[in-house]
Amino acid sequence: MTTPFAERSEADQIDLLTALAAEFLHDFGVGGAALRVINHGYNTTFAVDGASGPIGALRLNVNSPRTTANLAAEVAWMTDLAASGLVSLPRPLPTASGAPFATRKSEVLERSVNAVFCTWLPGQLVHTLEDPRDALRATGRLLAHLHAAGQSFNLPDGAALPSLRPVLFNHADVITENVAGLSVEDHAVLVRGLQVVEETLGALHDLDDVQVIHADVHGGNLMWQNDTLSVFDFDDSGIGLPIQDLGISLSYLPDDALRSLVLEGYEDVAPLPPHREGDLQVLIAQRKIQLVNYIASSSNPAHREHLPHFVGMARAAVEGLVG
Repeated sequence: MTTPFAERSEADQIDLLTALAAEFLHDFGVGGAALRVINHGYNTTFAVDGASGPIGALRLNVNSPRTTANLAAEVAWMTDLAASGLVSLPRPLPTASGAPFATRKSEVLERSVNAVFCTWLPGQLVHTLEDPRDALRATGRLLAHLHAAGQSFNLPDGAALPSLRPVLFNHADVITENVAGLSVEDHAVLVRGLQVVEETLGALHDLDDVQVIHADVHGGNLMWQNDTLSVFDFDDSGIGLPIQDLGISLSYLPDDALRSLVLEGYEDVAPLPPHREGDLQVLIAQRKIQLVNYIASSSNPAHREHLPHFVGMARAAVEGLVG
């Protein structure tokens, strides 16, 4: 009997996905190019190397619930942003037949898998910078520009983005019924956190209008090169509130001093989105709870090993709200 994908080792998973990625290269007209995995996490991304270096990045949607309509919208927004010049980002590359993404049936995943191919983005990941202060200020400015662009962006016919109103976005809830196998104490705290986030989101939606947002701007999705900040990985983009985008970005930073740099950068461009005192702390906790929910159900064994660490961070964030 074939071992389910989620029960395979990380090395086996990467080998299987590399073979699938090699098939996808033919769809994008670069069959036979060299592949090297650069990220195996929520999704799996490969550098596609030509004779003189990287020519692009190929993302396979392994854990993502993205539909084809979602992918069409994601690629359309990236293309629109690239044309606007407001922010720096990789440009989506069409398939050889002109489609915005490719789809193949995967026997090992027992479902169809979608792939997006983008131009290569040089630089250093922001979360690896020894001194990230300038990059964090630039992150705030980038978020403000993204929000301005998202306000005016109209989805093309046949494209759709998911609502980011649900507390766990569009992922199955493994916390409420404790499918995640949390301790009694951890489960009680995180369920209380879900309730607080739900109440806060209701109030925030009374303060502002929803629009297209990136929903995953953090140091692992930001590249710093020659004092220029670029953003990538639009896989979580959806219809939400700009203040949610800020909360997500702040959640990945360890202290208020670094978070304040992002807020200062944002205010260099525009006023902060509507919110009440304390709301950003709730949105920071929301992201940490979301990460627990994702990791507990991830097909990536290396991620699942870190579940206790993420539970601890989420619990601390919630206890900071409710005592």
